[in-house]
Amino acid sequence: MPDILKKILKEILVFLLIIAASFGIELLVFNYRTFVKSEKADIFYQQGGETPENLETVEEMAHGIRLVMKEPTYIKKLKVVLNTPEKVDYTFYVRYDNSFKTEELEKTTDAYWPELGSGFSNIDKDVKVLSLAFPKGVELKSIHLYSITAMNKYRLLFLMITLFFIYVIFTKKQWFSRYLDWITAAAILILGSFTIFSQGISENGWDEQIHFKNVYQLSFIGGEIKSNDTYQLMCDRLTKDRYNTAEEKELLTQYLNDKYHSNEEMIENSVGFKSSYTGYLLQAFGVWLGRLMNLSFNRMYMLGKFMNLLLYVIGMFFAIRLMPRKKEIIAALAMVPTQVYIATTYTYDVTLNVFMMLGMVLWLKAVLEEKANAIRYLLGSVLAFGFGSLSKAVYIPMIAVCFSVPEKIFKDKKQKRLFFILVSVVLLTVLMTFVLPTLIWNATDQIGTTGDPRGGDTDVVLQLRSIMAYPLQYIRLFFKEVFREFGRYFAGTPGLAFFGRMNELSSRWNYILIPWIFGITFLSRQEDCWVLEQKYKISLGVILFVVLGLIWSALYLFYSPVGATHISGVQPRYYYPLMLPLILLLGNKRCLIDISQDVYRGIAVGVPVMLMLLGMYGNFFMQ
Repeated sequence: MPDILKKILKEILVFLLIIAASFGIELLVFNYRTFVKSEKADIFYQQGGETPENLETVEEMAHGIRLVMKEPTYIKKLKVVLNTPEKVDYTFYVRYDNSFKTEELEKTTDAYWPELGSGFSNIDKDVKVLSLAFPKGVELKSIHLYSITAMNKYRLLFLMITLFFIYVIFTKKQWFSRYLDWITAAAILILGSFTIFSQGISENGWDEQIHFKNVYQLSFIGGEIKSNDTYQLMCDRLTKDRYNTAEEKELLTQYLNDKYHSNEEMIENSVGFKSSYTGYLLQAFGVWLGRLMNLSFNRMYMLGKFMNLLLYVIGMFFAIRLMPRKKEIIAALAMVPTQVYIATTYTYDVTLNVFMMLGMVLWLKAVLEEKANAIRYLLGSVLAFGFGSLSKAVYIPMIAVCFSVPEKIFKDKKQKRLFFILVSVVLLTVLMTFVLPTLIWNATDQIGTTGDPRGGDTDVVLQLRSIMAYPLQYIRLFFKEVFREFGRYFAGTPGLAFFGRMNELSSRWNYILIPWIFGITFLSRQEDCWVLEQKYKISLGVILFVVLGLIWSALYLFYSPVGATHISGVQPRYYYPLMLPLILLLGNKRCLIDISQDVYRGIAVGVPVMLMLLGMYGNFFMQ
């Protein structure tokens, strides 16, 4: 048998074992009580009905019910049906024996949404007594306590993915040297696709309801916008905190799908195109394609997200491939859990992050190769910086790095002059989309020009005048805020392992994250050791400072109350486009490490992959 055939058969066998192991873990671990020990229960009580044989007593109260078991019974799920016209919170108390046979009382509050028809909660306890309390005016129709063997398809797929990555990281280290771009792209695609699939219709990304509204409207560009109940409900953040179990997720999906196809009305107004909408183009294409194919709402919704993920995958693939040296830096940054998660949401940040990264890589390629034809890399860098920063103009000063390039890459002084003019035009054009409106508001005395109302008592014009009246005080405030948050934002879980509204990984993972990011930043293998020349580092340092100033100043203008002694709204994700320049700035030839390329690249990619998996397990899973 040829060696190649043996290798193929071996890999097939491994994948079959991974599938078998995943099913085994799901059944033997997560369904141990019901599958192995056969502790199955089915207790159903309808208001005013007979007491089930499993119960000692049923006590109905004005705003609740109390169920007393004849003996401790393993209950996995609670299902309630309430009669209420609006969303309410209900509370249930579970008296149970813990693993030491000591009695404990656990209190849980959950939300009931009448649109779903039922409310589900996870219990997973040996229940002795269960009490349910609900608000005045709410009527209990039925309560159902049960424990059955149920294969969770999301968790099952997650187990397969986890075992697959463990196998690759620990047994295929040579792949990271040979196929770093493909490995990284495949990892992002797998993790991102699973995230989109498992979350379904959800609103967990930053300002995702706003971004989805813009994407949906953009998908009708040039024509009338077709609005329906589902679209309106999504814009009103229907899915935020609407489910915390797999059952409620399925009910919500069905509800929105039914509403989506039930009615439709025409709205005459068509959306105008803004510069920031460039970051929505692929997402809007996905939504348009979903409508064209007459997909259900949840599939159309996920298709729009998938297009954003695809942009991130392709962009980072080419960034790694084009990186002239130390490709593992780009691979590591591409795999940062926060950014992989952002790529699975509705946002224009993906376009910004991808093209800022490509702009820096293309500039590096021109600088390090110093070839006569490297001008095309510089032109690509200018276009990437310009296009990417249309979404957030505060990053456009990054294009100024293209002023700092070797003389030899230009054919003559005329070509150099024309190139510098091009850079200046792009820089000023994009920057004016941010600066000009503010200057106009101030010049025309448009007091009351509010920023983001979520920031409180905001007014862009008054805030600008406050800065101009007290420049030294603002400079002091700026440096205080930047230095206070810099470490956490650059190297901690807030910046590297944050999963939107589902929060970040525990700070204990900083013990891995901080050495990882600093290792990528400062350590080099002897064979790959290189640093930028001092003149380029000075240019990068100045540009980084300017961009940092614009980020914090923009949030002070638009998101902070007038005259505030703090700057609100700055988030760690805003630092991501600055990470590669900062790493290049801090690079040195003194911190060398004796390690093989296979291992070094495996650590660079493997650490964020495992942290992404940890975050997914902790935040995404419904029992």
